[in-house]
Amino acid sequence: MLDVQDIHFAYRNRAILNDIAFDLKPGRILVILGPNGVGKTTLLKCLNAIQKPKAGSVLLDSENLLSLTPPQLAAKVGYVAQKSQTARLTVFDAVLMGRKPHMGWRVKDHDLAIVGETIARLGLEALSLRYLDELSGGELQKVSIARAFVQQPRLLLLDEPTSALDMRNQFELLSLLFSVVRERKTATVVTMHDLNTALRFADEFLLLKDGRVLARGAVEEISPKLIEATYDIPVSIHTIDGAPVVVPKPTETPTATRPTILAE
Repeated sequence: MLDVQDIHFAYRNRAILNDIAFDLKPGRILVILGPNGVGKTTLLKCLNAIQKPKAGSVLLDSENLLSLTPPQLAAKVGYVAQKSQTARLTVFDAVLMGRKPHMGWRVKDHDLAIVGETIARLGLEALSLRYLDELSGGELQKVSIARAFVQQPRLLLLDEPTSALDMRNQFELLSLLFSVVRERKTATVVTMHDLNTALRFADEFLLLKDGRVLARGAVEEISPKLIEATYDIPVSIHTIDGAPVVVPKPTETPTATRPTILAE
């Protein structure tokens, strides 16, 4: 369904991405992992033609996304950035905007039903008539994801979708994402920093190091050796309540001594 071929990208003369290639089938979640500044966000933007690669192609159902117009892209690809823009719109209207690529000159009952159902599934009913500039960062992030869901895209791109959410909302949102991806057979690419969250919800992974693909495969194939090679830190992986947990190993680098708290 998604076939990314030999993506190269550079800012001016500084290479950011080199020879990036991978594919992804419908209904699967691929998580891009790697250290800060490795190009994870840039890669997502290349997939959505926000950034134009110097070379390569991004094929979705055999159609090159890099050759499409913005309206054509919006009908096929949903994108959620790390930081969402606020505007003097209500939550309902903001989510409804996600239906724009599929609407004619007027909003139909079908569009309103999709928006209402999505707002309910994300637990945003109480915020429906609130304005975006009145929301917290976590609430705003959920609205952005709801807007992407109502697009009903073939490809969903999420850049650090849980970064502004607390533990409960992270778990609930990613559980919902997992269900929606399976139901709609949506190919989904996500960037994350939290390895433990990625191991719990991803189907596949793409490890980036120095602007290149270091490893690619099923999430079960992630090993301490691969993580150490990616992040330059030794780790161990343990299974707790059936879920893998990455634990950094102590190093020889001295750590700061915690201050002693004296009783009054």
